[in-house]
Amino acid sequence: MRNKGFFWFLTILLAAVCVYQLSFTYVSTNVEKDAAKEAAIRVDEEFKKATAARQDSVLLPNETKVAVKDPESYDLAKAAYLNQILKEKSQEKVYPVLGSTFQEVKSRSLALGLDL
Repeated sequence: MRNKGFFWFLTILLAAVCVYQLSFTYVSTNVEKDAAKEAAIRVDEEFKKATAARQDSVLLPNETKVAVKDPESYDLAKAAYLNQILKEKSQEKVYPVLGSTFQEVKSRSLALGLDL
């Protein structure tokens, strides 16, 4: 049981580093979820306006026109609005403890998924 204190110190240090790294992923995921909800709301509003005005298409923020009645148009519109919202938030401070912007937090977050 020699160096018991050293191993406890090392364990606590590694746990703190892991929590620190995961905190960036947690913050960026929450910002992206909120942006996805906001994008869905904006798309619904745009489609309702277009339907009420009897328009066949909607102009998206990336200067693309999509047909209102096309089944794929909702997903395209949501992706366009999501990109616009995340661009707007890229310089906004989203990590209150460190004062990091979304762009910095996203670059420090862990990549989720399969890396084959």
